[in-house]
Amino acid sequence: MVQKIIKSNYMSKFVCIGSKCEDTCCNNFRIEIDKKRYELYEHIEKKKGIPFLKNIIKNSNPTNDENFGIMKLNSNGTCSFLNNEKLCKIHIDYGVSALCNTCRYYPRYTKKINQKYYQTGLFSCPEIVRLVLLSKEIPDWSKTDIETTFVLEEHQVNEKYVEKVRKALKKILRNNKYSLSKRLWLISLYIRELQCKKQNTVETKLRLASKRTKNNLNKEAQNLIALQIPLLLRSIFKAEMIKDPIAQRFIECVYLFKEGMKIRSNEQVNTEKILQNYQKNLHENYLPFFTQYNYILDNYCAYFFDIGLFPYTHKDLPKNYLLFIIGFSLLKFILVGISASSHGLDTNIIIKLFQSFAKVFHQSPKHQEDVIGDIYNNLYNHFQDYESCISILLSE
Repeated sequence: MVQKIIKSNYMSKFVCIGSKCEDTCCNNFRIEIDKKRYELYEHIEKKKGIPFLKNIIKNSNPTNDENFGIMKLNSNGTCSFLNNEKLCKIHIDYGVSALCNTCRYYPRYTKKINQKYYQTGLFSCPEIVRLVLLSKEIPDWSKTDIETTFVLEEHQVNEKYVEKVRKALKKILRNNKYSLSKRLWLISLYIRELQCKKQNTVETKLRLASKRTKNNLNKEAQNLIALQIPLLLRSIFKAEMIKDPIAQRFIECVYLFKEGMKIRSNEQVNTEKILQNYQKNLHENYLPFFTQYNYILDNYCAYFFDIGLFPYTHKDLPKNYLLFIIGFSLLKFILVGISASSHGLDTNIIIKLFQSFAKVFHQSPKHQEDVIGDIYNNLYNHFQDYESCISILLSE
């Protein structure tokens, strides 16, 4: 389907790096085959005698034309059509039009909002992570291209509401007068105010939300770091036990985190000692690095707002924002540990952490529920108050 697409600025720069990729999407990845390409492969097999279908499992009960089949992976988790140079044999022999939709459009993620199309990129792709995090230009909608696209989400929304919310979030996020944690806390107040059950018009809610953030500019969130540490530690230890091959790169980052936090597998965890190490690492290693590279985390937040929150669906926004803050807090906590490890912080380890985290928790509903969902449920079971949950997660 050829459409006019509004792209995030980094998507105009994206080019697959193929065999140079450190974590190819042709390895340990669920590759669903759409009906049109399945029938094409069937035709090629019959016409040329090439055993295409032996590498594809036909879905006996497809729910739609997009999951008509699934690609078999080799014993090492690699796609059967990947050659020794880590390039796709289907693409080489038959061109891009022969690729299934999963392979043709990944890592592009397109949403249809009313009659407009918006495209972002998935962080499970290392090159997308590089383009986003290392850019001095914050992610934003920019170039409009006309091209073939594949829609993964559709929404009908009030466009004026969407535009005003986006402008408000952008304004708060880009106000570098305040720390990033403070800005994220202020955004939570804005979002929470939008959800007030008073029978107000959308315009009134937007005005009250802006007023609430303005009234709290000189205030600080409650510091509840002592509650945060055990909550995040439990989830990191849980994530470390994931046996799925897609988690290997993330677990390597967890090992560096444990080294930096002086956590030894054969010793009982002392949360008070961990808190002391956290504060030491934060001030001696983490903050000096991110003072120099402050745009990295700002870029991540702006990126996630567009792919994970946009178009700010009213009923889902508070939960989606809290889930984002949970992920952000986990990433930050791990980075604080890594900062004091033998590896230390550099852009390569940051790319590895953010990409592997996305691959494990953004693209596997099971892992997301087991780890991110577990934090979410623990917070609400013990505190039940949205603002307290946010304050715990953003404490430092």
